[in-house]
Amino acid sequence: MSFWGNCVKKLKEKGDVVSIEAQSPTLHSSEESRWDYKVVLVFKNAHLALDYSIVEPFKKELFPDQVAYKKEEQQRWELVVAHWDVLVESVPLN
Repeated sequence: MSFWGNCVKKLKEKGDVVSIEAQSPTLHSSEESRWDYKVVLVFKNAHLALDYSIVEPFKKELFPDQVAYKKEEQQRWELVVAHWDVLVESVPLN
């Protein structure tokens, strides 16, 4: 499992992440807007969702060799064609 996958699992065990859901598209789209999976993380509160330091305690535990980890992360990002994070909020319809 990837670093982020392991971190999310640990954050869920700790209670900082309330739910994790993966979604895939049902229909096809153009290549420019195509996506394979969307992962939806629901955090306990907005502060935790925006605090990237919450994964710091897990970095050395999951990847003791930080030099290798940074090199592998760089290689992983070189393979990414497009990446974006979208913050969303639920809108009550009642």
